[in-house]
Amino acid sequence: MKMAFICFDQMTTLDLTGFTTAITWLGILKAKENVSWDFCAASEEITDDRGMIIKIKHVLPDPSKYDLVFIPGGM
Repeated sequence: MKMAFICFDQMTTLDLTGFTTAITWLGILKAKENVSWDFCAASEEITDDRGMIIKIKHVLPDPSKYDLVFIPGGM
């Protein structure tokens, strides 16, 4: 299972980290094989709704290569 966590300016980071923490345990506990994830965005750097700057490795990837695409909440 390959997952994309979509980050964007003014997102609520708690929404991202809460889901990420829970779902990545699938791979950590070997409950599902071949679990991987990428943090993705439209730019190499985003700023959340509290001013935290987050660096992104995967800029504008093709979403069709992911089994799950998660978009957290935000303004």
